[in-house]
Amino acid sequence: MRNLAEETILLPISIKKVYSLLSNLKNYKKLLKKHTKEWKFDGDVCSFIYDGSTFTQLKMYENKLNEKIVVGTFGNNSVDFDMELLFFDLGKEGTNFKMIIKADMNPIMASMASSAMEELQKHFIQGLKKELGLPSEEEKK
Repeated sequence: MRNLAEETILLPISIKKVYSLLSNLKNYKKLLKKHTKEWKFDGDVCSFIYDGSTFTQLKMYENKLNEKIVVGTFGNNSVDFDMELLFFDLGKEGTNFKMIIKADMNPIMASMASSAMEELQKHFIQGLKKELGLPSEEEKK
């Protein structure tokens, strides 16, 4: 698996709150609201059309309390990928959150897909910050 996008951010929010939000796939609709249509959720799998073009189905494959969540594509998708979400408790400082998007593809396909995955990651993190009540990068300026 190749890393297509990776980012670590400090969230001045308790690990319990961050993990609680991300451990339920139903909440992902809120995180990607501006960029998805036809959102469906059946308890195990969510599906949606991302930015008007790509049909995606996601399923949670791994879930370790306050440590790690792995969400990946499920069924037929134009691009198969995994999102690894890692949580590091910093106590009063908050939570160090790391998001890695990985895919099993050759270098040429990886270079073509990486910009789309970086956009997905950017939108996901922006939505996460908004749901947690944190200012976006634009609001900080």
